[in-house]
Amino acid sequence: MNKYGTGAVVLAAAVLMPVAGHADEVATDFEPPTHSLGTVHGQDGWTSLGSVGSGCAPYDVEVVDASAWEFDNLGDQSLRISNAVTSGCFGDQTFSKAVADEAGEADADAGGLSGGTRQS
Repeated sequence: MNKYGTGAVVLAAAVLMPVAGHADEVATDFEPPTHSLGTVHGQDGWTSLGSVGSGCAPYDVEVVDASAWEFDNLGDQSLRISNAVTSGCFGDQTFSKAVADEAGEADADAGGLSGGTRQS
């Protein structure tokens, strides 16, 4: 390949290279005092309408005692989600608490479910 062909390949690779985004993140460990055993709905900003029977299907989602499980890195409590019940609904699924600054398209409608400074 001549020097012009090599330059075109390098230029094309630079233009097509994705740009890394900077998004907020939030961690949850499901341990007390932020979480107690039972439904995760309403705990520390989490929602799960289906787990409390207020949705299309009664989903099996809850914070459970994990201290007897054979996984050392789980802690004493964990979020257990079963796929035994499914539905075509979306709004009653389990959603984590929101991050401080939302991410999304500039013209997206958050529907009051997120806030902060919109990040692309």
